[in-house]
Amino acid sequence: MIEVWQSVELVEKLIVLSDSRGMFTKVRKVFDHPIKQLPEYLLLSLSMSQPLCGNLMLDEVLSILLPIFLGNHTNSSIVLSHLFQNNKALFIRGICELCKHD
Repeated sequence: MIEVWQSVELVEKLIVLSDSRGMFTKVRKVFDHPIKQLPEYLLLSLSMSQPLCGNLMLDEVLSILLPIFLGNHTNSSIVLSHLFQNNKALFIRGICELCKHD
């Protein structure tokens, strides 16, 4: 399963597909497993993806994943380091999300 969620192309296509009529809920269910079991891989794949649409799905998944690693997760330092290298804007967005909730 790890290899599947390391595929930036797959994650990108799912995000784009979520923008199609009636597909949001179905695609969101596909993300349930990696959110719970492989959040590191999903977040890093998202950080390298550049979908042309699907912002609602992207926002929802990121709002779940970013606080996990900005909190007290065992892999936080490694994941955040890679996240910063891959996508500084996303890293800053995560910090802003965290501050917004406080």
